[in-house]
Amino acid sequence: KDYINETKSLISSEREYMFHYFKQHSDFKPYPASANFMLLRLVNDKLTSEILFDRAIREKMMIRDCSTFPFLDNSYIRICVMQPEMNRKLLECLTRKH
Repeated sequence: KDYINETKSLISSEREYMFHYFKQHSDFKPYPASANFMLLRLVNDKLTSEILFDRAIREKMMIRDCSTFPFLDNSYIRICVMQPEMNRKLLECLTRKH
C-alpha cells in the first residue's frame, strides 16, 4: 500500500509540474490529465509530431505520435509521466529550439 500511495503521489505531482511547464511554453497546449500520460497540442506550425518523435527517439526517449488517432493529426503528441529525472530530460528535449 505504501508503494502504491507513493507512486500515485509522485505521478500526481510530476503531472502537475509538467502541465504547468507546458502551459507556460508558447509552442504547446497541454490538456488536463488524470492518468500517467498527457496529451499535448503543438501550436507552433514548425513543430509536428513526426519532428518531436524523431528528436526524442534519437535521445533514447519515446513519445506517442497521435496522428493515427481518430480526430487528431500531426499536431498532437502524448507523453508519459515518469521519474523526475526522465521528465526533466523529456521536457528539455521537446522544448529545445532547433
